Amino acid sequence: MFFATVVTDKDWWERIEAGRYINGKINLLTISEEPTEQSILQAKFLRLNGFNNPILEVYGQTHVGHGAFYLYEIENDEAKLILESRAAVDMNSDSRWAPDNFEKYGYTECGEIYKDGKLKSDYEDMNGDGVTDVVLSGEEEIVCLDDDSNKENWADTDIRVAGTEVKKVFLWDEERKGFFEDV
Repeated sequence: MFFATVVTDKDWWERIEAGRYINGKINLLTISEEPTEQSILQAKFLRLNGFNNPILEVYGQTHVGHGAFYLYEIENDEAKLILESRAAVDMNSDSRWAPDNFEKYGYTECGEIYKDGKLKSDYEDMNGDGVTDVVLSGEEEIVCLDDDSNKENWADTDIRVAGTEVKKVFLWDEERKGFFEDV
């Protein structure tokens, strides 16, 4: 098994391909519901309890630093989507002016990002059914622009003012053959 990020224009136009290399021949897999973001931030294969087939984990990322998390089960010649979680990647605070920002944080332009840019994926059986479940977790940070800084270099002037823990748990549902968020 292999995967590759096919780069047409780095961080602007990329896609993921997966396949098998057998007896000197490449057989590409059909990927159901490919990532919709313009680039691939990260991908890896996994073996999870309760699944007979390999699993492909993918983080997609848009050119502005947002993105989703995807899990695909590899079966026969298809990578079938079994989990998609929007808002799993956030590296761009989309700082914006709001009247209450100064009262809350001492700065006028603030936004949110994930610490380290994305939610971290962990795999464990959360409900004791023998099937590995998915936990996406991390910290959402509130960052503000230094009002006294040179406005041309905003990316270098983010100041962390607050943070909250984020945890999304997705349990496997055997009847529906998919992961569903445990709310």
